[in-house]
Amino acid sequence: MEKRFWIALLLCSVILMVYPRYIKMIMPPSQAPVTSAEEGVKEVASEDEATLVKDVEEHEGSNAAIDREQEKTLIIENEELRITLSTIGGSVRDIELKNYFANEYERNIAFITADDDLHSFGVVFSKGKFNCNDFLFEVIKTTERAGVFRLRKGDIEIVRTYSLPESGFLLNVTVDVINHGQAQSINAEYDLFADANVAFDSAYEKRFVRFAVLDKDKIRSAHFDKVRTKGALYEGDIQWLGLRKKYFSIFVKPSFTMQHARASVIKGTVLRGFIKTPQRVLAPGESFSDTFNVFMGPSKLILLRSMNMGFDKVFSGGFWGLFRMGLLMLLGFFYNIFHNYGLAIIALTITIKILFIPLTHKSFSSMKKMQELQPKMKALQEQFKSDPQKLNKEVMELYKKHKVNPLGGCFPLLLQMPIFIALYQVLSEAVELRGAPFWLWIKDLSEADQFIQFPFTIPLVNISSLNVLPILMMGSMIWQQKLTGSSAQSKEQQQMMLMMPIIFVFIFYNLPSGLVLYWLLNNVLTIGHQLISHKMHPATQDVA
Repeated sequence: MEKRFWIALLLCSVILMVYPRYIKMIMPPSQAPVTSAEEGVKEVASEDEATLVKDVEEHEGSNAAIDREQEKTLIIENEELRITLSTIGGSVRDIELKNYFANEYERNIAFITADDDLHSFGVVFSKGKFNCNDFLFEVIKTTERAGVFRLRKGDIEIVRTYSLPESGFLLNVTVDVINHGQAQSINAEYDLFADANVAFDSAYEKRFVRFAVLDKDKIRSAHFDKVRTKGALYEGDIQWLGLRKKYFSIFVKPSFTMQHARASVIKGTVLRGFIKTPQRVLAPGESFSDTFNVFMGPSKLILLRSMNMGFDKVFSGGFWGLFRMGLLMLLGFFYNIFHNYGLAIIALTITIKILFIPLTHKSFSSMKKMQELQPKMKALQEQFKSDPQKLNKEVMELYKKHKVNPLGGCFPLLLQMPIFIALYQVLSEAVELRGAPFWLWIKDLSEADQFIQFPFTIPLVNISSLNVLPILMMGSMIWQQKLTGSSAQSKEQQQMMLMMPIIFVFIFYNLPSGLVLYWLLNNVLTIGHQLISHKMHPATQDVA
């Protein structure tokens, strides 16, 4: 029966590691495939429809025809944002966060730059036939925090306005369309697109890149690879769309409810999201104005919640969303007390450990009872090795007599899994940890704790520094195994268990030090709990 016991324990370990991936597999984000990931809308309007394209067919207008030397740019900025606007399409050329830095803090974080050669927040009318970025707009007003552009083609006038508050991460974008004609109505439906260059340095960073929408009160999202290969299209009552990378996001919320929103990837790493306006027909002399509230900044729960536009619901998406929200709030609570995110992580870990003491203790007790039964089970295995059915019956009687559940040590751990997985996710992508120091050599909790930087990189494992926390974590796992005991294990099983800490150290080696700090401290607290439990309830030498 020893074999059955260790199979049960191994099954528990597999469940703990595979369960999150299994949930992700059976509950994938809802999305419909997009047949094209082109930059513009390429549907063709019917010939008898009075559309904007008919009004501009007589005019020249293409990107090839635009003299780039005639492009004018202007900068609007506040305390947090610096945005470069362009007369090409009345678009956005550059978006910088003034107080966040990239490239080892040598330059500002930018969602897009002039080097990307994008004209973001472009407007495309007439189902792709009339792209505003094919025309030069005129600047009709500019201030430190606002810019207004205008284009007049025939009877159609388009006015684009950008404005920033004195501080904050919210950009206000408006699109006004006026029909100055005397007879012909026009179809004024259009698409507005937003861009974010989500360039990543590793597969680990790429996993945080997503296109997301809020459909009524439900978050729906698609991973970067899915958007790149298939595109993403969501239909429903879409409140906003989001372009997300690890620590920063762009959210666009229009003044109307979208019936659908879509996304594609262009230029390799640029995530482009499209907003389609409702169908409209402008009669002669009529006009309309659309407003888009655009958040461009760090993905902080408190900050997004202060917008009061539902952007904070992005944290509640997915199976673990509710737990993530609670843990982020608790992490912020401890930070307000200690003013150090390293200490906040320690306090959060201790709090969670205290809350789960009853379940952890029950797990230890169950595993201890199973260990005490090992001699009896081994004897039964020898006695009935030629009669498996009889062996199973006797083992079940043994369990019943001693009131032992062979999986009793696993179920209490499974009950804790939502918290552990949510905390892993929180500490992996919490922008609050970015650049946050802890103590001694740990200068940034969002990066690996590089104690000594090597002048070389070890291939295959991508190790270029001595990171202390993962090594300490490996030591704590080995200590835990010693406390658990392995006398009843075969040599093969013991070798497998000894390999686990080594595997984990490579998995965690280059992960954020804040995450490894949590895992290390959790192991240390578990070891302390085991030592106390063993002292209070010493092992029984003989089981009757």
